[in-house]
Amino acid sequence: MYWTYMKWSLEFLVAMPFGIVTASLAVSVILSLFSMAHNGKLPLLRRPLLWWLLLLQFVCFPLTLAVAVAGRVPPIPWPRQEPDRWAIISSNAIVVLSIACAALAVFKMKGQRWFVSAALLQLWFLQGAGIVAASSLTGVWP
Repeated sequence: MYWTYMKWSLEFLVAMPFGIVTASLAVSVILSLFSMAHNGKLPLLRRPLLWWLLLLQFVCFPLTLAVAVAGRVPPIPWPRQEPDRWAIISSNAIVVLSIACAALAVFKMKGQRWFVSAALLQLWFLQGAGIVAASSLTGVWP
């Protein structure tokens, strides 16, 4: 079930209206890297401890899907099952943690334009996982 949810959340990124946003964020990361490399302002290891925030934000994507699999509610019309309270809370906590890590990393990595674009791209990936997780945890699929 985990791999199915991962496939669905990645398909969200290439679906027609959302694919345009994904492509523009990817182009933004690439153009920012080229621009900063051309100007000689690309110290990749400026603050190595802040790279843990980027790694933690990457980990939030599979964690969201794991919570979706663990707290899955079957989509049957009757009798309607209630979603697991702790699964909903932990899914929301993972999203808040990812946003907080992105905000803190962007704040600390001033002058690194590509980092802002990469953080937005990671949050966009998490949006796809969040839609699948919300549907799985509530049993209501779009």
